[in-house]
Amino acid sequence: MNQLNRTSSNITTRYPIKVIQFGGGNFLRAYVDWMIDILNEETDFAGAVAIVKPTPRGSYEVLRKQDGLFHTVLHAMDDGELKQEERLISCVQQLINPYTEFDDYLSLAHEPELRFMVSNTTESGIAFLKEDTFVDKPALSFPAKLTQFLFERYSFFKGDEAKGLVLLPLELIENNAKTLKQYVLDYAELWELGNDFKSWLENSNYFYNTLVDRIVTGFPKDSAQDLWDGFGVQDELLVQGEAYHSWVIEVDDGAVEALKSELPFEQTELNVEFSSSLTPYYDRKVGILN
Repeated sequence: MNQLNRTSSNITTRYPIKVIQFGGGNFLRAYVDWMIDILNEETDFAGAVAIVKPTPRGSYEVLRKQDGLFHTVLHAMDDGELKQEERLISCVQQLINPYTEFDDYLSLAHEPELRFMVSNTTESGIAFLKEDTFVDKPALSFPAKLTQFLFERYSFFKGDEAKGLVLLPLELIENNAKTLKQYVLDYAELWELGNDFKSWLENSNYFYNTLVDRIVTGFPKDSAQDLWDGFGVQDELLVQGEAYHSWVIEVDDGAVEALKSELPFEQTELNVEFSSSLTPYYDRKVGILN
């Protein structure tokens, strides 16, 4: 059986990199990348994802071998009947390990159409490590790596206000974006990167708190062979989960329409909401869990 890749799947479409994604685990692939793939199919988003490895352990060898391709298999109950939805995800076009490809990591900051950052570095990933330095290749913590990246983008585009990013961390902590922003500003201060850079961070980049929900169970080893037979290719990164999903993005009322125009989720059936407060969503989720 052929290995899944862009040649065996005859996929030639290429999009500009619009999303930098810190993390390539099951959840991000079956959640954010699945959504980006739908945006590409159903709207004029036309953007690709570059995945950056946030930690030194492990590798993206299989993802590279598959040219960033993988399938999602989602299940839902419909009138008492179990439904299965299969999709080949093709929006991931670049994979970077900053621990071995640091120059490539910084070069990604030069992408002219890059606009969004998403991350899932676990609940402990958004942390401030004072031992991180600007000259590390790369810095260890995720916020420090992000600061290096943003400073490279700021420098390359000479402080262009239009080259800031929309940052959507998915880590399951309250005020995830607010905390991430504070740590980035703390590193900018610690590393003495200058007031102009800090001003660009504050005024040209948009950190939005988020709350996400989807159960992703990972690789379905018991049914993988049957699925591969149906696909006609071997997919070692096949990922399974529930069809139900929710993504709530906290954004002020004055900015919501601009963000909706850049992320046209409303043109799809994706369950993405923009709200001025995540509090009622947190309360509802905690209430259900309890």
